[in-house]
Amino acid sequence: MNSSEQAAILRALRDVPVTREEMVDLLRLYNSPSGFSCTPDAMNRPKGQAIRRCSSVGARLRKVVGRKRGLGIGLIAYCDPATATWRMRPEFRALMRELGWTNGTAGTLVDEVDELDDIEDILAQARVVAEEEDAIRNSETISEDFREQLICARFGQGRFRQSVEKFEKSCRVTGLADLSLLRATHMKPWTACSNSERLDGANGLLIAPHFHLLFSKGYISFDQEGHLLVSRKLPERMVRGWPVEQTAQPRPFFAAQLDYLGFHGSRVFKP
Repeated sequence: MNSSEQAAILRALRDVPVTREEMVDLLRLYNSPSGFSCTPDAMNRPKGQAIRRCSSVGARLRKVVGRKRGLGIGLIAYCDPATATWRMRPEFRALMRELGWTNGTAGTLVDEVDELDDIEDILAQARVVAEEEDAIRNSETISEDFREQLICARFGQGRFRQSVEKFEKSCRVTGLADLSLLRATHMKPWTACSNSERLDGANGLLIAPHFHLLFSKGYISFDQEGHLLVSRKLPERMVRGWPVEQTAQPRPFFAAQLDYLGFHGSRVFKP
């Protein structure tokens, strides 16, 4: 994109109608450091539909700059062959910043971006979990009782919860000690674990239900001394609804828990 095209697109973006849905998808692509997959299978998923809507914006812009050939998305993003992902062009990112589409003026839209990405993450995770559960249920090398315990562990129940209670006696955020009100959750996610790790009590926390969600989504974590870590990416709407502060006295993790905690801190937590 040369400078004259960039100037023409900037003028067009001020005048060409962009729907709310298209704006949300442009922001999603802008905020995605890893890009959107451009494989045929991925194009049928929500982010693939987002690329189609971005392409629709690009097609309208092409008419403005007089480009007659190429994909509509080509003015907005490029396909990185090394990773098979669509990435927003630096020039278009600069245009979005100049228009103020990436700052506080787009706050309500950014909330929608977070919600859509949360939904897609949940759907993707659900597919992985379903495949893992099917593999466990159909395994001929795992006993029926062990299969049942592995499935129960995903829900924080059964042998896994009993093992977690040997390490954890209360919620590390709130201090709540009524075990009936706490959720048992994996630090190293169930889908990333070996079967033995799925049942290992050292891989678990007992935590209040609303903080369980934030922990599993990577919005909170803990250091080795038990101090709460809060992600800078925690959506503002969550902060308004749930005050995220540690009222429990921090307590160090046991040595057996540290590798699992480290996995959560490096692979799940969003600094």
